[in-house]
Amino acid sequence: MVIDRSGSMGEPMPGSRIEKVSVATAVAISLVLAYEDVHVYAFDTRIHDLGSGSIVIEPLLRLAPPDGGTSIANALTLANSLSEESIIITDAIDPDVDPELARRVMERSRIIILEPAEYFDWVKPYIQGGRAVIAKTPSDVIEFLASPPGTAGGA
Repeated sequence: MVIDRSGSMGEPMPGSRIEKVSVATAVAISLVLAYEDVHVYAFDTRIHDLGSGSIVIEPLLRLAPPDGGTSIANALTLANSLSEESIIITDAIDPDVDPELARRVMERSRIIILEPAEYFDWVKPYIQGGRAVIAKTPSDVIEFLASPPGTAGGA
């Protein structure tokens, strides 16, 4: 799992005062508790290895966005190098992602896009292919993770 902790993740979800990074953390902790072998990374302009299993809960609880940018390309490159499918939790706000890189990695990753977000060209194949969910509510995330990759429940 790869979690965006860039500056924009400090913004609240629509209709809420809950920051996007807090929603991402809640999803990550839920998955870590359900599947002990989940390895968690965080990213902004760099990748931060948080570890796996229950030891990552404490670092996740301290996860806070810096005042800075993001490099989703780094997160996609990491996801491409991993042996298992990756879940990337982000608001997808990064116009500088090579669409070809995103297409290459798409079969090995799914994206949870936290609103509000901007939909740059690199995101569109994920959404169209059912490999991304635009999460407006927690139930959107639950349904997406419960459905097989690429199905209608994933978009």
